[in-house]
Amino acid sequence: MSKKQYTHSQQQELQENIYVEKVSEKYITFTDTCRQKALDLDIQGVYFRDIFSSLGFPEYIVHSEVPKICLKRWRRKYRQD
Repeated sequence: MSKKQYTHSQQQELQENIYVEKVSEKYITFTDTCRQKALDLDIQGVYFRDIFSSLGFPEYIVHSEVPKICLKRWRRKYRQD
């Protein structure tokens, strides 16, 4: 379970990103388009923080563990499918 808690203003900021489906205090649900673009950039060798930065995510996301954890999970799921 995530220890990170997003404030109301952070939730609003994240919800404005076209690559965010929904957001709560603890979780961000990314769109399928976001996952696909991130995986495409990952395959090209782009650094995980740069991937999330290029998708318009704020610094408090880019410089957290969120990008690394998400990409790891998405890669695993991509390989299974």
